[in-house]
Amino acid sequence: LIEGADDVVRGLNETSVRIVRWMINACIYVHATEEPTSKASEFTQIGKADVTKKLKAMLVKYMKSLGQKMNLSFEAVIYCMHQIIHNFYLKFGKKYPKGIAKIKEPKLRTEFEIWLNMHCIKPVTRNPRAV
Repeated sequence: LIEGADDVVRGLNETSVRIVRWMINACIYVHATEEPTSKASEFTQIGKADVTKKLKAMLVKYMKSLGQKMNLSFEAVIYCMHQIIHNFYLKFGKKYPKGIAKIKEPKLRTEFEIWLNMHCIKPVTRNPRAV
């Protein structure tokens, strides 16, 4: 569960940090919707009855804040997030054909974050109205 100040982190600007946090929480939310097998409640330390509700509220909060930050409507933010996810879908397998093992070294995490930002996020945030 990722919440907190959206300052610049490891070279990512405030908008990119918000997008990465939204992506992580969206993955946890999707996992949480599979109630019989999901460990999202344990991972987030939110009660099973509240985990999807809390995560959904956080996703909406991040999308509204992205809309304010980028001066976009809620619907436009949805399109931007879709394009960022689509960029990730198209490019991840080419860059990481064997996937990524659990990242334990800060250098590997930084390399991945730079790649994600440069190839998936920035092409959208540079000109979000073109999406």
